[in-house]
Amino acid sequence: MRKSRRGSPKHQVNNIMIPMLAFGESKHQAKINNDGKPPTGKIFSYSTAGTYLNCNIRFFLWCREHYGCREFSECRPYIEEFLYVSYIKIGRSAWTIWKNASAICKFFMISTNDLNIELPARRREDIRKNRYLNEAFDEEKWDDLVQFCLATGL
Repeated sequence: MRKSRRGSPKHQVNNIMIPMLAFGESKHQAKINNDGKPPTGKIFSYSTAGTYLNCNIRFFLWCREHYGCREFSECRPYIEEFLYVSYIKIGRSAWTIWKNASAICKFFMISTNDLNIELPARRREDIRKNRYLNEAFDEEKWDDLVQFCLATGL
């Protein structure tokens, strides 16, 4: 007796994403045709597709590890728990949480409003940049690197 092939997590998630791809189509026109709302089942940007694919693979692997899910469709009940444990509880930024919530919800054809979890508000004053000098960096330990960077203008 032959067992059915489900495929790897990446393969399963990719198979869900392929019909959603709408590269080259106008998102603006799609919003006009949908009464001003973004369409739920389409991804218009290549970079968004890659980001959403990675988010959903990460979600699927977490479900497989914690609940033994063998198919992506079995993961639907665990969305809220994944977002809470992997992002909200450890203090990730609101933008990261919303991005991952949107990615997962897009693949299950639901809205982020349908989730039974309150996502943090995105406020401009909460933006944290990592572009300042790390205070734990020891210049004496990395003197050669510092001299090279200063000499080359890095």
